Amino acid sequence: MRKTRILGLMSGTSLDGLDLCLADFWQEGDQHRYDIVCAETRPYSAIWLSALGQAMQLSSVELLKLDRAYGTYLGTEAKSFLEKYGQSAEAVASHGHTVFHNPAEGYTLQIGHGGCIAEAAGLPSISDFRSSDVALGGQGAPLVPIGDKLLFSDYGAALNIGGFANISFTKPGGDRISFDICPANVVLNRLCQRLGLAYDAEGQIARSKRNEIDLQVLNRLDAHPYFALPYPKSLGAEWVEAELSWFYNSGIDTETLIATYTMHIGNQIAKAVTLAGNGTKVLATGGGVHNTFLIETIRREFTDQISTEVPTAELIDFKEALIFAFLGHLRLQNLPNCIPSVTGARRAAVGGAVYMPGQGILL
Repeated sequence: MRKTRILGLMSGTSLDGLDLCLADFWQEGDQHRYDIVCAETRPYSAIWLSALGQAMQLSSVELLKLDRAYGTYLGTEAKSFLEKYGQSAEAVASHGHTVFHNPAEGYTLQIGHGGCIAEAAGLPSISDFRSSDVALGGQGAPLVPIGDKLLFSDYGAALNIGGFANISFTKPGGDRISFDICPANVVLNRLCQRLGLAYDAEGQIARSKRNEIDLQVLNRLDAHPYFALPYPKSLGAEWVEAELSWFYNSGIDTETLIATYTMHIGNQIAKAVTLAGNGTKVLATGGGVHNTFLIETIRREFTDQISTEVPTAELIDFKEALIFAFLGHLRLQNLPNCIPSVTGARRAAVGGAVYMPGQGILL
């Protein structure tokens, strides 16, 4: 039984920091197994927060420079992380940082150049996991559901609440379904920054204003046409900028907006989870799970036949980085690492560009 040790890197749209997760992967018969060796979140410096936060507004040349510089940063952090814990890895698998995502027009961009990662880390790197799926007519997202299916098959559904909330579940017919539910922490954190806070710790702000929610704003949020679209469907930062500018500029006090948007997230997640059907055991992960008021809001909408399980803090915070390490593991074995029923692609792709230190891209 050979194990593959991969370091997964994940940077979410909410800019909480860089998640690093070193994990072993192996198979026992048809079952894929994993073991997290060590994991850590490294907060971004003010310089990186500014650079990544403004990436959408950069010129083409400036964006290319940021892509390379960020790749070097990722590789340097990967090397530092491994040295800190006295570990080694066969490869680094990086999600990158999403700047643009518009599969309807055939493009998606996650910066953090794989060649720069490989040279800075001194290890093979796998990056750009989404482009192959988009080229095949897919959404290029979500990609995590293949990990949900192969690593967490004990659960009927997997819910992640990060910058965006998304869900993955298996339909009665056997197809895996997944889609982005709604923007989540990417909106809440931006509102909290108006108050000089990084995020709404445990949902305390939302809880304090729960009786002052603006129902007119909430109804307008819940009525957005996106929520009536059939899956597969996905969201990106540019969608937030285009569709929620009215919300940010509504003139309502920030704390009320935080409470109202928290309720909106709860409403949309509850609707999405019920699609998985009664009797479903839901695995809930992502930074938003630490928002206890949000979790309470979601659970109030469930029937007694739907249960949510909040796992260990390690899995809550590092499941996405773990699964991108798993995607890298599959890529190195030349195995499909996306699910066409999830993304809408014509067929399953073996996604990810592999770069070797000193050799360039591996064909």
